[in-house]
Amino acid sequence: MFVREILAQKGREVKSVEGIDALEVAAAVMRTERVGALVVRDEIGRLKGLLSEQHVVWAIADSGARALSLPVAQVMETDVLTCTPDDTVARVARLMTERRARHVPVIANDKVTGIISIGDLVKARFEEFELERGTLRDLAMSHQLGG
Repeated sequence: MFVREILAQKGREVKSVEGIDALEVAAAVMRTERVGALVVRDEIGRLKGLLSEQHVVWAIADSGARALSLPVAQVMETDVLTCTPDDTVARVARLMTERRARHVPVIANDKVTGIISIGDLVKARFEEFELERGTLRDLAMSHQLGG
């Protein structure tokens, strides 16, 4: 299974904020949109960074409530793990595990075209396993009937 197949199922909408937005604004967007991460893009759609719930928590732990007034650019991750629509789910899952990343922007033609989460990968792998299980069951049944 490929990343493009996950995006075809879940959609390509990407929630984002600007680097100059206050952390409080970003946290409100995450809450309203019910997402765990926001992409930070430049004016032409290229990835500048990623802000996750974890970054918000760390900023508050480090700076207290005043962290909420910090610009997103000061808190976001800039060394962001990315993937392409042509990457396999298995490869991205391995990289996410190695980097301990829960959200991965999908990049095509230097622009963010989607985002996948660890939950999306788990769901995709589960669907693959169910399909394989059904195929193996059918194969076993055909051998029992024929043998």
